[in-house]
Amino acid sequence: MIYGNKSGKIKEVIIEEGITGIVGNVFSACSNLTKIRIPESLTDIELSCWVSPENLMNIEVEKNNQNYSSENGVLFDKNKTKLIKYPRGRIDIEYTIPSSVRSIEWQAFSGCSSLSNITIPSSVTSIESETFKGCSSLTDITIQEGVTSIEWQAFSGCSSLSNITIPSSVT
Repeated sequence: MIYGNKSGKIKEVIIEEGITGIVGNVFSACSNLTKIRIPESLTDIELSCWVSPENLMNIEVEKNNQNYSSENGVLFDKNKTKLIKYPRGRIDIEYTIPSSVRSIEWQAFSGCSSLSNITIPSSVTSIESETFKGCSSLTDITIQEGVTSIEWQAFSGCSSLSNITIPSSVT
């Protein structure tokens, strides 16, 4: 298990094979962290570990990992049905969530200040709480028919949000 770190100088973390879990806000002091590599052995990642690394641009997962995968630096569960973390430091202005995704996890896009446009496909049924919290450049979000739940404060702190389409499927 990895429990914590107190260095703001770390730019890259390569988690060694044999490590099985990451708990707590382990990367909280890693203000310069840009890349994390997850080994095959890692099977448990607490969502709170992704809260702080504001310069994180890339999450890589070994292809034989049984629980996680990554695509273009974005973290998913193995089958890409859950979008777990879109790194805060990425400079993309647009992102289309893959059509395999069914749920967007807690704070998955939190603090992504470069994104201005996100498209959520009809495959997504659940947007968890604080998913887009603090996405200050987000101006446009399109949610396709199929989403049934948008949880608490999903768009809190989206100060530039001017257009959001919420389909009738949301209950």
